[in-house]
Amino acid sequence: MLQFRRSVRAHPELTGLHSLHGIEINEIDLQELSSDYPHLRELRLWGKPGNIRNFAAVEQFRELEEFSTYDLFGFTAQEIPGPERMPHLRWFWMTSLPEDAAKEAKKLYQKKRAEGFDLWITKPRKAEWLAQNLDNPFRGWDGAEHIPAARKATSQYRKTRSELLKLSQEPGQDVQEYALAAVAAYTQTFNKMRFIETEERDEISTALWGILDALPEGVFQKNALLEEFERLRNF
Repeated sequence: MLQFRRSVRAHPELTGLHSLHGIEINEIDLQELSSDYPHLRELRLWGKPGNIRNFAAVEQFRELEEFSTYDLFGFTAQEIPGPERMPHLRWFWMTSLPEDAAKEAKKLYQKKRAEGFDLWITKPRKAEWLAQNLDNPFRGWDGAEHIPAARKATSQYRKTRSELLKLSQEPGQDVQEYALAAVAAYTQTFNKMRFIETEERDEISTALWGILDALPEGVFQKNALLEEFERLRNF
């Protein structure tokens, strides 16, 4: 068995590897993986959450018996191979995955349960969930020992994005004033955190820029919102 964290590299001396486990994955390419380790019988992948590229290449593991994923996305229902493409698969677990892919996996493999096939497909995720979690710029803070406020950062990020998006869809006379208040609340949340260094400071700024970039043009004076952030921040 080979275990890895975040990313896996090729080991030419392990072409006969049977078991591969990965955690904290941001992105992984199953096409590359199948080329490096063609004889896998067990493949377990856990995201941070993260993305799987070329998911359909899982069928190239012709000897695969056990396959599971957790918090991994970036693939579609059309990429889920049917049982005829995975002749040795007997254990198929996927938790926290795109909703359409979850439905397709259940449809394709449900009948095999009568043959003793171990199927477990749970937590299908809608696009809204992905927008709030997979694209969360503070997900890298989770689990970092020097960052005790990862949940608070994520919560404030979601709240600010939601407020500004709602304002952009219902523009009124005071829309800029309310937007400035939202940015001020965002900034004050991070002002109260004592652990912020250069890297975290850049991530906080980048997260706000990302929120503003995603908003429609012409509704807010975005430069004024960024200036308010710079004026108020003390980290």
